Amino acid sequence: MDGVVSVGDDLVPHSLSEMLQRTSIEEQLHALTAGLPMARAVLVTHAPPYGTVCDVAHGHRHVGSRGLRAFIEQRQPLFGLHGHIHETVDLSGSFVERIGRTQCAAVGNDHRLDRPWVLEVELGEEPVVRRVRI
Repeated sequence: MDGVVSVGDDLVPHSLSEMLQRTSIEEQLHALTAGLPMARAVLVTHAPPYGTVCDVAHGHRHVGSRGLRAFIEQRQPLFGLHGHIHETVDLSGSFVERIGRTQCAAVGNDHRLDRPWVLEVELGEEPVVRRVRI
């Protein structure tokens, strides 16, 4: 499979065959957490899970990881903190969503360096998540 990668302002031909031979994020997460109890686990990933308020990009398209979502559906960690899509909160209208019993949250940000958004999370039996501007 061939594609391109961006290098500066240029698009350079790139073979994606090597990527197809690597293990997926879902496989890697299962391997990393094998035998670990997930009921109190906090999962922090740069990628957001697919089809949630955490992965809405311009054009209102869901661009998250299907493998990450499958892992969360199967293993059900207590809480997931996800990033990458800065505009997701503005476009989706929310910052937290459940996948089964797992609460997944994205801080989102509007690039206001003087007052960024942060998440405050209380990890009790049921996580309490607040999005505040500092």
